[in-house]
Amino acid sequence: MVALQADGNQDSFNLQPWKELPSMFSTCRTTTMSEYVSTPEHSMPGGYHNIFFTATFKNNAEITAHAVELHEELVSHFKERIPDGDFWTQCLFQPLPTLYAARSAAAGGNAMGLERQSANGLLFLAVAMVRTSSQYVWAYPRVKAWLEAIKTFAGTVTEEGNLDWIYLNYADISQNPLRSYGEQNLRRLEEVAAKYDPEHVFQRLCTSGFKILSAK
Repeated sequence: MVALQADGNQDSFNLQPWKELPSMFSTCRTTTMSEYVSTPEHSMPGGYHNIFFTATFKNNAEITAHAVELHEELVSHFKERIPDGDFWTQCLFQPLPTLYAARSAAAGGNAMGLERQSANGLLFLAVAMVRTSSQYVWAYPRVKAWLEAIKTFAGTVTEEGNLDWIYLNYADISQNPLRSYGEQNLRRLEEVAAKYDPEHVFQRLCTSGFKILSAK
């Protein structure tokens, strides 16, 4: 969780409720904005091969606990493979309550499909960052297997433990976030693309990113 008091006043009335919350550790301090955004916990360090996978789960303590347990196992394997410790991993959960979709729908809605979410969710991000291409080849299937193991567990521990939505900004190239928006929303995106980009400039000439044409 990140709480920022931009005027640098640690005793600010607005900051006090955040400081009173229980925590495992805290990096709260007075610093400059440039130093803040350049620290490893708030930026992506350079020179690494990055692996990102994502999923959305029902907000359930057993699922999060199991994800953490599997993450600890994964880290132990990384330490064996990369004994100098020059790697990064993250096991990150972010809240995704149905309130978000309700507020969005009240404001006119959008094409992301969150309104189809039936339960309060947790957006999960699995990250590994390694130095070399050979380490990447070794790490990639293990991070993917970590995610799949969590999904398998989530499907058995509670009804609708796995939610359909995939956050595009966190997704691996093997995932299909646009498909997770739902058929109706995907058709809407196709119609908009056909109207404003009939020559498929953004679909074909821009090589990176997820494309509507390949979402099916």
